[in-house]
Amino acid sequence: MRALGGNKKTEGQRRKERKNMLVGYAFIFPIVIGLIIFTAVPFFYSLYLAFTDYNGLQAPNWVGLQNFITMFFQDDKFWLSFRITLTFAVVQVPLKLIFALMVALLLSRATKGIGAYRVAFYVPSVLGGSVAIAMTWKILWGVNG
Repeated sequence: MRALGGNKKTEGQRRKERKNMLVGYAFIFPIVIGLIIFTAVPFFYSLYLAFTDYNGLQAPNWVGLQNFITMFFQDDKFWLSFRITLTFAVVQVPLKLIFALMVALLLSRATKGIGAYRVAFYVPSVLGGSVAIAMTWKILWGVNG
């Protein structure tokens, strides 16, 4: 008689479970490697560089907290930049999201001729990217006409 809540698995069930786990790990392995290479390594290298005097040409020179002391207490541009960024994050981003939501709600209604409004609203975003790509190729190929 099994104990309450007990779950005995056969060897075949355990083998199948192990195989499924290995398949799962195989699928997430590339993502984990990409995360480490493209996120974790740059993050920790940037953190290291924050405590150094580094110009990109010479070896980093460890200065400890001096960069942060200079930034917080001696650089007036930092606080101006901080205020502008905070204003952007607190005021402009929510306002743009509210406006975008209102436009989306207006364009989601099933009214006569709504398709024309949707096209008219969406075409500039498509054309803008196309024009930017065309201008880039024009500059790359040196076409002056």
